[in-house]
Amino acid sequence: MFNPEEHMIKLKGKDYLMVMWRLVWFREEHPVWSIVTEQVGSATGFALFRTEIRNENDRVLSTGHGSETAGDFGDYIEKAETKSIGRALAMLGFGTQFAPELDEGDRIVDSPVNRKVPEFITSPQAFDLQKGVEAVGDVGKFCKGFGIKNISEMTTDMYPKALKAVKAKQDATD
Repeated sequence: MFNPEEHMIKLKGKDYLMVMWRLVWFREEHPVWSIVTEQVGSATGFALFRTEIRNENDRVLSTGHGSETAGDFGDYIEKAETKSIGRALAMLGFGTQFAPELDEGDRIVDSPVNRKVPEFITSPQAFDLQKGVEAVGDVGKFCKGFGIKNISEMTTDMYPKALKAVKAKQDATD
């Protein structure tokens, strides 16, 4: 039998049961019920989903809506869908006591998959970037501008911007 207490995490100092665990709990108790999601609204950088939970007779027992913007989450479409699923599950009692996203003042939303772990640039990339920065300026100041202590902490997302900054400094000194 599913025990939600075994899957709790602390989020902003409170117990929270992630949507993925609410789904496991739901499927264990109702394996033939369905979860139907539909994107009901969209615009550039905005998504709105509606989720229905239906029993084996196709009767709608619960609904939930979730919206997100690209400004809040890069994967806003997935987050909006997950939020709507979480709310529909909470309306049926799956994690209601651990679902702070029902509080309209909170912006908590999760995804049924792990978040992407940042990829760091490779050693050769770090070496080349280090040499480029040393040639045009202070490495410590450069790193501080990216919120890191040294170049080896640079992620692949930061790398193109860092290269562009080095190139601009090189062009300015030519």
